[in-house]
This record gives sequence, structure tokens and C-alpha cells, in this order.
Amino acid sequence: MEIHGGPTKRKRRNIKDLTWMEFWTPAELKAKEIEENRKVSLANVALPLRTINTLEQCQIYSLGDLASKSLDELTAIPNMGYITIKKCVSIILAHGLEAKCMKGLKK
Repeated sequence: MEIHGGPTKRKRRNIKDLTWMEFWTPAELKAKEIEENRKVSLANVALPLRTINTLEQCQIYSLGDLASKSLDELTAIPNMGYITIKKCVSIILAHGLEAKCMKGLKK
């Protein structure tokens, strides 16, 4: 007779992510985080659907693709005005990436 529920009631730990066992330096963690953020789909960020559709028509599907475009390339896309580009840059910066098009933007 089991008093505390026995072995069938015991919770098992399911460790899915074993990266906690690896030893990473802070610089390596930051680089890994940036690389993962570059792969984030535009559908998973807070952009309007119209903007996402416009960018996907130009083969821009992830934050990394968007961050690598210059200001001239983005302004050449139809329906990409100053405010839309500024919104895109703020989302890129919020994910810890560098925006190539930020150099030409005025604050």
C-alpha cells in the first residue's frame, strides 16, 4: 500500500532543451539570440497585414531579410512610405538586430 501515491503518481521531468547544460559565454549567448531573431517570420511580429503582404511580394519573409535591406531598396517597394519603414525599423531594433536602412532615416 502506497501512502503518497507511489511511483505512478510521481512527476517526471521532461527536459526538452538541453542547452542549459552547455556553458556559453555572454557574447555567444547574444550572438545565438541575434541569429534566432534573424529567422523570425514577419507574420509573427507586430506589423500590419498589408505591410507583411507587401514585403512578402518582394521576397522578404523574415526579420533578417528586412534588416538587410537598405533605405533605397525599401523606398522602391510600393506602399512603403516613411512611417511604414520607421515602424519596420523599430520592430527590427526591438528584436536586437541592426537595421541597414536606419542610416538614411531622420529621427
